Amino acid sequence: MSVALDMNMSEPMVIPFVNVPFSSIHLYQKPISMRFGEKKLLEICRSVLRREPKANELFLFYNGKRDTLKLFWLDGTGSQEL
Repeated sequence: MSVALDMNMSEPMVIPFVNVPFSSIHLYQKPISMRFGEKKLLEICRSVLRREPKANELFLFYNGKRDTLKLFWLDGTGSQEL
């Protein structure tokens, strides 16, 4: 599924949607570096949030300026970041 955002553009911008049913959403309440990858995010989930990430859980992280979010989840084939 996609959505056209601005009808005034000659060609509409298309944004894909991720269709994954999440049973729970967890927010890490301290800023992180947006350069953190799978290993570091898994470490935070396990050691700080005390959660073993499952395929239907979403983890939200933000940067120091609080103007960027990182979404992290497992989808059954590995980890995903957005």
